[in-house]
Amino acid sequence: MLEEGRIAVILDGLDEIPRDLRPAVLRALSQQATFRLVLLTRSAEMAGAAARAVLQGAAAIELQDIGLAAAADYLTRTQLDPPPRGWHELTSRLRQEPGSPLAQALNNPLMLTLVRDTYRAGDDVGELLSLRDAAGHAAAAEDITGHLLDRVLPAAYTRQPGEPPLRYDLPAAERALRCIATRMNTDGARDLQWWHIPAWTHAVPRVIATWLGAVLAAGLMGRIASGIVGGLALAFWSGIVLGIVGGLLAGIAFGRGNKIPKRIAPVRWRQLFRRRPLVVGLLAGLAAASPAGLPGVAARLGAVLAVGVVAWLGVGLLAGMSRPGADNTSPLSPLSSWRSDQAVGLAAGLAAALAAALAAGLYAGLRNGLPPGSAAAWGIRFGLVAGLYAGFVYPQSWSSSLAFAQLAASARTPVRLMRFLEDARSRGVLRTVGPIYQFRHARLQDRLALQEPATGHNPCEPRSPTGDAAAPTVEAPSASAK
Repeated sequence: MLEEGRIAVILDGLDEIPRDLRPAVLRALSQQATFRLVLLTRSAEMAGAAARAVLQGAAAIELQDIGLAAAADYLTRTQLDPPPRGWHELTSRLRQEPGSPLAQALNNPLMLTLVRDTYRAGDDVGELLSLRDAAGHAAAAEDITGHLLDRVLPAAYTRQPGEPPLRYDLPAAERALRCIATRMNTDGARDLQWWHIPAWTHAVPRVIATWLGAVLAAGLMGRIASGIVGGLALAFWSGIVLGIVGGLLAGIAFGRGNKIPKRIAPVRWRQLFRRRPLVVGLLAGLAAASPAGLPGVAARLGAVLAVGVVAWLGVGLLAGMSRPGADNTSPLSPLSSWRSDQAVGLAAGLAAALAAALAAGLYAGLRNGLPPGSAAAWGIRFGLVAGLYAGFVYPQSWSSSLAFAQLAASARTPVRLMRFLEDARSRGVLRTVGPIYQFRHARLQDRLALQEPATGHNPCEPRSPTGDAAAPTVEAPSASAK
């Protein structure tokens, strides 16, 4: 069938893959496609891709406003015969009143699709004919458009027969999506990158949470250390000193967020000489000199040198093994990039911390008269604690998870925000472009952002120094938007 030209392929969503990959897609299709091909995309995105690569022999067809007769015929075909109440009057009004606000609102595929999808069995579509504005006048085209957009979320979050129970009810979904849309519009953005969400919240709580985690981890490491060199004093001092130094470093370095997620890559040795590894090595070495238990100046200087060097190497390797891995050109989906970031952080943190702790353990153990095997075993236990903690706090998903909890406390959004975003994508409210989310309809984002919550203040919306909400700066959607 392929050889005889009887296969036609329809590809939708060129605009949903990363921008820099679109020209490569056009080149590959131009070289490899031996069949009839229909490529569907938004006009602006297709023009941008075609400026760098063309699909040889292609005919470009752009959708125009839909004729009213065609719109009425389409709505008629989507219903049973005889149609439910209101549908006959709606289609008749479209044919008879071409200049009416209803006709102006339903002249594009988006609005016709919303009529079809949001009015289901038992709903009276005839209400579109009797809509009124706030002053009681007949609704304008924009009022009808807004009314249809307001029906998107109720339709998406209504349980249908045979479906499992909803994870999120309609009020929770509306609250979260309104919060997200408001912040995106304030930022002038159409892209929702999960690793940028920490910028929506204050960094101080994340720094404190990371610091407290480091104190607990350091206390555990100090308790392990007390088993080799003896004494509760060492455990106490290790927990206090390592907690303060390690917590401060971890909080500042890993609690703030707003970094691009990482992926494992060949080590870049120049990272060893960056400021962060050198500072961490210096402070870790000074911390090693504080705990009591190492007699003599030479022993303490040796501890400072050993711990400082291995901490410097550990943090340098951790940074050198990681490269940006989830930007707008990544083929990963948002959920895949989230999981990849967690896996990379855990692997790199364990590798770096185990190497550093093994060296420190050997030094401390041999210095206190333990056989090499026991000293190495102590270092491995020490490294597992440090590595697991580093593996949790190093990925960008750590600070993002803390930011999700902050939003849940202030805006009552879901704590597991990634799961909520994936659920919204599966319901057609959001879509993905590489590792980022977008509202499937830009007009829906704008509509949600304009709807004030009952309190009059959206917690996701940044406040100006005077306490007033910052004005949205996002551009209006193009006419070609789906």
